Amino acid sequence: MPKKQRTAVIILAIVSVIIVISFMWYFNFQLTKPFDFGEEKKNDYNAEYFNPEKIDIDGDGLSNSDETSIYNTSPYLEDTDSDGIDDKVEIERGTDPNCPEGEVCNNLQEAEPVDQLKDIELPQLDSSDVDEDALRQTLQGQVDVRMIREILSQSGVDDEILKGVSDEDLMKSYQEVLNNQNNQQDESSSQ
Repeated sequence: MPKKQRTAVIILAIVSVIIVISFMWYFNFQLTKPFDFGEEKKNDYNAEYFNPEKIDIDGDGLSNSDETSIYNTSPYLEDTDSDGIDDKVEIERGTDPNCPEGEVCNNLQEAEPVDQLKDIELPQLDSSDVDEDALRQTLQGQVDVRMIREILSQSGVDDEILKGVSDEDLMKSYQEVLNNQNNQQDESSSQ
């Protein structure tokens, strides 16, 4: 083989090796780049997406934890009662996400007593200060935690005490009061 051809083949081989190595580096970079968050971003990603308090499988805006422990709704269905309104929207409206719109339901589960709330003394309310619609919703079990906190605060319960009570405990106490009230009404009507 003449010298010129040999030089051309060697140069072609070197360029080919460089191209293959560059392609492999670029392919590896493109393959791993979407998963390279850096150490700070990795921790933020893990904290946000693997925190059980933030996981929302059905995408309705309520965490699975809140759905199962506070609202007793399905963490797998956006609309637990299948009435066409998402659970979060029903909770924001103050309606029961377990009761289809237009129906009257009282599906309250037995709640365990919550020791934290036993020491709270509520002042007597002047009936002229009570919003009748809010009272009706409260007595029908159609309020959310935010509304209960607001009612208790307006009733004179110290905000520091309310901050010390978890949403779950507050809902359990509320459900216990409603169950007791319903049991008393049932006993009164049967006598």
